[in-house]
Amino acid sequence: LGRSKTDRSSAGGDSIAEGSSDNLDMPTSAAAQVTAVIPTSFEEMFSINASVMGVKKNSVAWMQEVLESFDGIVMNINDWDRLREECEVLAVRISKYPEGTVNLKQFRGCLLASLRSLLPKDWSSDHEDAWTWLWDTIAKSLAEDVDKPFKYEMAYKRCLENLEEHAKYKIRSDIYTKFFESCPEGHDFFKQSNTRLHFIADMILQMCLEIYQSPKQTVS
Repeated sequence: LGRSKTDRSSAGGDSIAEGSSDNLDMPTSAAAQVTAVIPTSFEEMFSINASVMGVKKNSVAWMQEVLESFDGIVMNINDWDRLREECEVLAVRISKYPEGTVNLKQFRGCLLASLRSLLPKDWSSDHEDAWTWLWDTIAKSLAEDVDKPFKYEMAYKRCLENLEEHAKYKIRSDIYTKFFESCPEGHDFFKQSNTRLHFIADMILQMCLEIYQSPKQTVS
């Protein structure tokens, strides 16, 4: 699973370029141009397959969101909690796109076609099943969550706006109480004044809202 960015040369990409140059007696400059367009990464191959499959321009943007999150998802496939977290953040990101724009099945087609092209000698039915399972797992999570962020954002925003100061104070205090109970060593790092600690907690509450409003910028 971790070979999504395999170099094209390992899949025979260099031999294809060299063969084209020799057989057609191409000028050096022309051969260089051909070599230049040969995809060398998963992202480049994905872009080519998306074009070949007729993916519309308004779909390219949300697919790019998935590609930017894909390493984090693949690398944490054995950690369900972290995988779920990665999918939830991705769901917030793609929820910003107009309804009807996101087609998860279309991404799977581009994904599998790209991996097959990059790993022609190694690809097998086992690989096909493994990557299909991975994407279906991701897609199921995204489909369940993609409609929720807007509702949660509005509800959380109203909650923050309507909280009275004494209620905010209690929430901030409870954050540290629960944190120090679950992680006593945290006392060694949070040695600031009470005023400063409350300021940090208040920023955290605000950042929770910013995750919904600007997920890409906030998480990055």
